[in-house]
Amino acid sequence: MATNGTNAADILEGDDKNDTINGLGGNDTLKGKSGNDRLNGNSGNDTVDYAQANNGIVANLVRGVVVSPIYGKASHLKVMPLGDSITAGRNRVNPIPGAYRNQLWADFSADNLSLNFVGSQSNGPNSLGDRDHEGHPGWRIFRINDLFVTGSLDSYQPDVVLLGIGTNDTRTKSLDRMSEDLGNLIDTITEHYPNTQLLVSSIPPIDASINGNTRSNNADNFNNLLPNIVGDAQKQGKKVDFVDVGGSLSVNDLVSDGIHPTADGYKQMGDAWYKALVDRDTLTGIENVTGTAYRDTLIGDTGANVLRGGGGKDILTGGGGSDTFVYKTANEGADRITDFGGNDRFKFSARGFGGGLVVGTELSTQASATGVFVSGENPTPLGTNANFLYSANTGILSFDVDGTGSHSALDIAKITGTPSLSSSQIFIT
Repeated sequence: MATNGTNAADILEGDDKNDTINGLGGNDTLKGKSGNDRLNGNSGNDTVDYAQANNGIVANLVRGVVVSPIYGKASHLKVMPLGDSITAGRNRVNPIPGAYRNQLWADFSADNLSLNFVGSQSNGPNSLGDRDHEGHPGWRIFRINDLFVTGSLDSYQPDVVLLGIGTNDTRTKSLDRMSEDLGNLIDTITEHYPNTQLLVSSIPPIDASINGNTRSNNADNFNNLLPNIVGDAQKQGKKVDFVDVGGSLSVNDLVSDGIHPTADGYKQMGDAWYKALVDRDTLTGIENVTGTAYRDTLIGDTGANVLRGGGGKDILTGGGGSDTFVYKTANEGADRITDFGGNDRFKFSARGFGGGLVVGTELSTQASATGVFVSGENPTPLGTNANFLYSANTGILSFDVDGTGSHSALDIAKITGTPSLSSSQIFIT
């Protein structure tokens, strides 16, 4: 869907995935909804707003990209890769330790998203920052099920399970038996991991010229059944989705055994898993970002950006230019600002912070009913009204609503490098 603004200051919002939202003139606010949107501010000083998002985001105005995990959180998403040798990256012909996990890790790293693979197994190259997984060469569906029945994996409780299983079953199992076994496995995983999102993948094709028509047909037919098997589980309220990862390959993406993916095949699988796990918006002509109620990473460009992290312990980088860091309430604090400079400034809401702050009135360096700014190695509040306290020793800017009164100071931001900060860089709005 395409949404277009006017020459005024508009608030524009999509209604589904893959929206195109275009501002025209004025200072527009653009809101993508469920992801994979194209947001274009065009002229004016425009803002993308993710305040209503369900997960934290990483917004990078230099790259013009906003990414957010669909399941779980932007910080330290816990993922269990689960399956057979294709998950492990082990085979007798051309083993590729790390399998699709190598590319999936690289995709997360490229977008500044953190990822935690979990499982009882471990392999992969040095470039793979986390080698844990639950891939078992030679295993069939029922053996994976037995692994959960014993409770040996209960302690992991991942945010997401990436399940790719069934290739070994194509040797001797009927389609009915494979379907029944997979249904039982879905039931078992969702029972043991009630808060986990289970993603069930199609399996790679099997080359008939090497392994025979029966196995090849079994793989194709099993893949055709998977959406219905997953759909039945969804009707029962289970947190499961189907993802066409393995089945998106061709026999040309397999090594000489006609079963396991090549390095390029695994790369394609990693990219496909990434698309299933992460929403990705594209930004053009955007100057400002409003974050979520969760932990965000907001990165500005070389222009004058306005960054508001919102709730959560955010990481904020102005990126050059005269940047503004906005806070509506003191409870939005405990952020880390990585590059605060002499031309940067803070904006605090008089209404949201309270303590006598007055819109447009500069903070005093002495006790004042309209707010005080105190800077030093160990700043001490003055008076009994709002105090902004900046420690030149730690780089922590905090807010005390009643100065020497009974309320304690709340940390607003920790500024990397402990730069100097003056009252003229703090604006009350």
